[in-house]
Amino acid sequence: MSEQIHAFGDPWEQLRLLSDNARNDVLIQLLTRHAEGARVLDIGAGSGIWSLLAARLGAAHVTAVEPTGLAQVIQQVVEDNDLSDRITVHQAMLEDLPPSPHDLVFSELLNAHPFSEGILPVSEAATAWLAPGGHLAPSRLRLYGALSLAQPQDLEGARALTALFDLSQRHGLKLGGLVEALQDADAYPYVSTTHRPMSAPVLLADMDLREPADELFVQTEVSALKDGACAGLLLWWEADYDEGLVMHNRPGSPGHWGQLMISLPHPRQLVAGQRLKMTLELDDEEVSLHCEAPPSGV
Repeated sequence: MSEQIHAFGDPWEQLRLLSDNARNDVLIQLLTRHAEGARVLDIGAGSGIWSLLAARLGAAHVTAVEPTGLAQVIQQVVEDNDLSDRITVHQAMLEDLPPSPHDLVFSELLNAHPFSEGILPVSEAATAWLAPGGHLAPSRLRLYGALSLAQPQDLEGARALTALFDLSQRHGLKLGGLVEALQDADAYPYVSTTHRPMSAPVLLADMDLREPADELFVQTEVSALKDGACAGLLLWWEADYDEGLVMHNRPGSPGHWGQLMISLPHPRQLVAGQRLKMTLELDDEEVSLHCEAPPSGV
C-alpha cells in the first residue's frame, strides 16, 4: 500500500473530504439516481458513509472496498446500523479481489494531483466488476492547464541566485557549479489554492476511464492574456460521474482540493500574446513539465 493511500486511513483526512459540500452533492446525486435495486461497489470506501447511503437508498447489496484500517470502522458502523446483510466490507486493494458483477461501480480517488491516488489503474481494474449495462463513475477525466501568474513565493529561486552572487563577490567563493545546477533545476509540482490563470485554459487530455490508460505526453503552446511573471502551469481536472454530473477542482472553486501547480524554477516575464511551448508528461503517475519560449516570441 502506498504512503498516499495509507494517509487516507486517518479519520481526520476523511473529515476533510466530508467537509466539501460540492463533492458530497455529486456523490449524493449519483447514488440517488443509480443505487435503488442495484448491486453497488464502493471503491476506496473511506468512512463508509456512501456505502451506508447506497443501502438506505435501496441498493440490493453494497460491496465496500477500503485498503486501510478504516475498513474495521466501516464494519462497526455497518453493524451499528443493522446493515450487515446488505453491506459487505473488504479490507483490500480492489485489484487483489476476485471480480463479481455490479450495476454501479463508483469511487472518488481524486486529488489536486489527479493521479496520485491511483485512479487510472483502479478504474481499469473496476471495469472487470461492471455487469453488462453497468455504470462506472467517474467514467471520463479531463485535464486542463493554464499559465499561472507568479506569486511572491515563486521568486525564491531568483532571490537564491542573487544571494549566491553576493556571497561569491564578497567572500571570493567560486560558486559557478552551484549556480549552474540551480539554473538547470527541473520544474516541480505542489498543491496551490491561491494561484490564478494568466492564459485561457487548454484541454490537455480527455481520458475514457473505461479504457486502459497509456502514458500521457502532451505538447502545446499557451498564450498569455496579460503582462506578468509566469510561474508555470496550473493544472485542474473535471470528472464525469453521470449525465450533467461533474466533479471538478477548477481555479476559484470552493472545493477542498486546490490545484496542481507545476512551478518553473525561475518565473518568466511575459507580455500579452506571448506564447510558451509546454511539454507535459505523465509517467508512472508522476507529472513533469518542460517549458520553452518559441523563437518568434510574441
